[in-house]
Amino acid sequence: PRGPAEAALQAALAVHLLLTGPPVTRGLGLARTALATGTLDSISVNLTLFAMVGADALDEAEAEVNRVLSQAQRGSDVSGHAEASMIRAVLLYRRGRINDAAADAEAAVRGRARGWNAMDPLPAAILGLCLLELGETDRAHAQLSDAAGQLPGTHLCGTDRKSVVEGKR
Repeated sequence: PRGPAEAALQAALAVHLLLTGPPVTRGLGLARTALATGTLDSISVNLTLFAMVGADALDEAEAEVNRVLSQAQRGSDVSGHAEASMIRAVLLYRRGRINDAAADAEAAVRGRARGWNAMDPLPAAILGLCLLELGETDRAHAQLSDAAGQLPGTHLCGTDRKSVVEGKR
């Protein structure tokens, strides 16, 4: 990339390629290149990390997201911290580290309460999945209901979500 704008476009394209079909690694090279520029804003960095997690570059993504979280904490960047926490929650959930994923998802949900909502409803959804894995069905239901409520007109095919969470359907 020739500058910050082009690097940000590469980050967005990396996520687009991840979301539009296999192979998920199509955008990984773009994500790595964009990240290597060091010119990305926090939103673009987090888009790049999201693409890396989706492409299973988990070790690389975890090292970078830990760096981003450390910077966000030092600089009191509430939205950057919430977004990076959400990305790390997804990463840790994929690794099976459910307690750690739940803690990061809760941090992201708290960030939403402070005005960050760039990736709604993902924070509440990942927290709900973590709580379900941990056997906390009532809290899981509340989070999954919150996530569903953030997407107008969505439902689980007319099925009561609490029944699904409790394993009754």
